[in-house]
Amino acid sequence: MALIPCPECSNQVSTQAWSCPKCGAPIAARNAPPVVAPPDDKRPVTVEQTSKSIKLGILLCSVAFWIGLITAFSADTPQQSQGATFLLVIGAIGYIALKIARWWVNG
Repeated sequence: MALIPCPECSNQVSTQAWSCPKCGAPIAARNAPPVVAPPDDKRPVTVEQTSKSIKLGILLCSVAFWIGLITAFSADTPQQSQGATFLLVIGAIGYIALKIARWWVNG
């Protein structure tokens, strides 16, 4: 512990003091150790907030897509094939649209 003159009033002040006891000028800010970043486990975590309606829509579009795909391969009649294709296309378009909406909302 050494004594140094205060930059404001020239009073003798310890190097470990935060401020001069006579005038209150900051002392320790110049002598403070460098700030160390916290370890990885202490850093703040960003949580993505997606509304339940978007999540439900993504789930329903995924189910429609997969049902349409499975039905398209097992269709016996052209009507079943058309219905399956409709489900497949609607599911894919809805899924992509809702993924874009989720990206747009969460920025």
